[in-house]
Amino acid sequence: MLEAFLKHIKTENLINKRDKALLAVSGGVDSVVMVHLFHQAKLSFEILHCNFRLRGKESDDDELFVVDLGKKYGVKVTVQHFDTKAFKEKARISIQMAARDLRYKWFEKYRKKNNAGLVAIAHHKDDAIETFFINLLRGTGIKGLTGYRYNNGIILRPLLFAHKQEILNYANSENLKFREDKSNQEDIYTRNYIRNNIVPMFQKLNPNFGETMQGNMRNLEEVEQLMKLYFASLKEELLVKEKNIEKLNIAKLKQLHPLKSSLFYLLQGCNFNSSVIDGLASSLDGEPGKIFYSRTHRIVKDREWLIIEKLKAAESEKEKTSFLDKVQNKISKPLNLSLRTQKREGLSIPTSNKMACLDELQLKFPLKVRPWMQGDFVYPLGMKHKKKLSDIFIDLKIPLNEKENIFVLESDGKIAWVIGYRIDDRFKTTEKTENVCLIEWLNGE
Repeated sequence: MLEAFLKHIKTENLINKRDKALLAVSGGVDSVVMVHLFHQAKLSFEILHCNFRLRGKESDDDELFVVDLGKKYGVKVTVQHFDTKAFKEKARISIQMAARDLRYKWFEKYRKKNNAGLVAIAHHKDDAIETFFINLLRGTGIKGLTGYRYNNGIILRPLLFAHKQEILNYANSENLKFREDKSNQEDIYTRNYIRNNIVPMFQKLNPNFGETMQGNMRNLEEVEQLMKLYFASLKEELLVKEKNIEKLNIAKLKQLHPLKSSLFYLLQGCNFNSSVIDGLASSLDGEPGKIFYSRTHRIVKDREWLIIEKLKAAESEKEKTSFLDKVQNKISKPLNLSLRTQKREGLSIPTSNKMACLDELQLKFPLKVRPWMQGDFVYPLGMKHKKKLSDIFIDLKIPLNEKENIFVLESDGKIAWVIGYRIDDRFKTTEKTENVCLIEWLNGE
């Protein structure tokens, strides 16, 4: 097996011998064999181990085993503990997806911090086949059916040349000790059910099923590459980039056929599954305001555009609120605002909507800066009746994603300024005004 391993890493140009590889080691047979092969091949490496705290004492025993494995081979072992269940609840994903996300984020963070080589994962041919079926069930499209890449620039898979049985045979022939995860035999997990039930059924029908599937996945990868090139060109033509968002014109999208497949490829990398894409396609003729989510992005269906945004970590209400007064006359969060006071006489009133000129006598300090809320209202300039901000935003045709980032300046519970848009008539300067408060939004665009 060592010969096949060396041939594989040479043929696929997987490892730069000058770099130290980071081996992701669970303690199972696959990763233990990977460590042994790296050692036999005299390649430089260190070990990374994730303790997801999902199996109590067994998880801790896995960790101890991997630490001892590192001592056996004389290499550094770094262990990271995760509260996987808490992350699962917060992200609202399966426990397997939670563990996967935590693992890969930590690998990349560690790799960058230590200026190390690529991270080696002990995936083999049978893992690739199982993933094919998982993605088939999830509706990920052709991309999810192409199998694993040997090297994607961050992750390398040096065991993709071998089947599981070959790895087991090698471990036994070399008398390698490894840990067995009992949960791998439980069919409650999708991957386990596919491994224990679906794949054996196909193997009965086709003894060479493994090799047949490798060929199928290679063919699908070629199709995927062709489609990727086409849609990359189309995306360049259709996508509009503005600040922190990207936009797709709805009228132009509706000219594409087939629409759903086109949307799927144009939004690749945003992690929207097929059911969300279906809903998105159906919404194009509907009313604006509908929002579609993936675990990394959201799309807001506006009047003329699909607005694509990366999801941000939720800010607390405290972080979204601040106070401004004559002493603390500058704030940087949630907006960059400054306040100064001067006599009205001789003052030229600025026309910029990033500057509010307010009658100091009408203000009660401190002034509160907060996000606007449904039900908020102002008295527009020159009007004696109030108007809801939501109606003003509709009149101004402000997109939904921009509405969410609008803040107001409040004086004693009354809105004095819708920041960046308009002031309230009750706080305007008049001929009777002596002192003017000038409040400037410094980073307004």
